[in-house]
Order: sequence, then structure tokens, then C-alpha cells
Amino acid sequence: MSDVAMARGYVAEIGNSTQAKVAIATTLKWLMRLFPHKDNPKNQWTERRVRSFWNEEAALVQFREMVELHRAADAAREERAKQKARKQHAAYRAETARLAEMALVPPAARNSDVAS
Repeated sequence: MSDVAMARGYVAEIGNSTQAKVAIATTLKWLMRLFPHKDNPKNQWTERRVRSFWNEEAALVQFREMVELHRAADAAREERAKQKARKQHAAYRAETARLAEMALVPPAARNSDVAS
């Protein structure tokens, strides 16, 4: 696998989309937030650079870029795992509250057509 193909894979993973515009924009946001390079403008991430990875047009990938893409992919994976855990926990709490509410309803008030 070439470095450019690997970089494209990272962009797809960070962007979490198969649509080019969404993947590129999301990846650029992650990279600019994690690696602003304010002191060195030559190393700042641009849409064109990220798009060149997506389209596999880049002639080469710098080591620094590959490391930053890898770290951003790890951060994106971790964030998605946290979001999934939050959703699962919210669903668990909702189900627990529903079951607790059902337990508080007296048996006579329940609609049951069970023969005695």
C-alpha cells in the first residue's frame, strides 16, 4: 500500500463518510483543531492538501503529515466510541426508568386479561 493510499484511508476514517466533501471538510476540521501550526504557516493544513490525499493526487506524503493523520484518526475513533457509549448509557437509563415505573404500578391497575 502506498503512502498516498494510506493517507486517503486516514482521511476516509477521520471524515467518517464516503462523500468527498463531507470527509474532506470533517478531516480538515479535526486536523486544524489538533494541529494548528500557528508558529509555522508552511505546515498548516489546507483543504487542497487534504483533497489531494482523498483524490490520491499527492506526489508524496511527508512523515509529519502521516503522523498527524494517524493521531487524528485515533482521536476521531476515540470520540466516536465515547459518543456510542453515551448513547448506550442513555438507552440503558431510559429502559431502567421505564421498568422502575412499571414496577410501581399496582397489579390491580394493570390491564391484564389473564384468567384467574
